[in-house]
Amino acid sequence: MARKILFLLLCALLSFSCREQVNFSSEQDTKLTADEAAIQDAFGQMVARDNLPMDSLTGYFQRLDSLDTAKPAFLALKEVCKASYYKRKASNSLAISHFNHALQTLADNDTIAALSYAGLGNIYKDMGDYTEALKNCQSALTIYEEQDRRIEVAHMYKHIGALYMSWQRF
Repeated sequence: MARKILFLLLCALLSFSCREQVNFSSEQDTKLTADEAAIQDAFGQMVARDNLPMDSLTGYFQRLDSLDTAKPAFLALKEVCKASYYKRKASNSLAISHFNHALQTLADNDTIAALSYAGLGNIYKDMGDYTEALKNCQSALTIYEEQDRRIEVAHMYKHIGALYMSWQRF
């Protein structure tokens, strides 16, 4: 009985960990502009929610171009939102381009960079490019390990395991 309860708690914890929380580090200390708050909201809706209807996703996407910020983290969030939109539309090359643009905006050890690497890993896995998928997933895993983000580390190991299953290397 205790094992069953522990298993259910672990499953619940992992399901809640699937929602990515972005840490804006030093940028949290400053007041957000209206556009930055809108970018953060778009991220929360477009990226963190898997079940957002396509018309709502399109509305957030169309609004992104009118939102302005000079902060690298928010510029990267805009790119991640755009990448998520294109991934849902099955436009993998555009999604890859936006994830890579987000990575160019950030330091290599940033949480949003890890999210971008994980997104790239998912796209490459879906495309059947398992070597590139593994490389990107391992980059995300490394960042999460360096930040001691245990839930995200567990989530990345789950993705890497699924990648190996798809690749039939087990």
